[in-house]
Amino acid sequence: MLGSSFAESIDLLGGRVSHAMVVGPALPEVNAVQKARMDTLSNLGRDGAFKRVYQVPGLQKVNQALGRLVRAPGQHAKVLLHCRRFADPGYASLLARDYQFGREIATAADLQAWLSEERPPPE
Repeated sequence: MLGSSFAESIDLLGGRVSHAMVVGPALPEVNAVQKARMDTLSNLGRDGAFKRVYQVPGLQKVNQALGRLVRAPGQHAKVLLHCRRFADPGYASLLARDYQFGREIATAADLQAWLSEERPPPE
């Protein structure tokens, strides 16, 4: 859903996708524009500026993409957030509440168990 010219061509949205994987937090590219923004926000400190310039916009994209999968009551999707950053409180706190601090999947067996779990019944 993110990261290519084909990203918006996905037509199985709004409750018809059963599983999704987000491979990274979609942070903006490091370039001169972002570095200038960091410099402008230097009064926030390095961590505060990084959060405003990189983390907030990146996680906003993730939240928007995930919001396209489940749009109405009764719709469900299992989502795998595949990056250690999603477990970091600085990143996880910027995710929508439903995606914050989920279960960690560390092994192939953990993944298989998670994939085979029943989906919750429609509400």
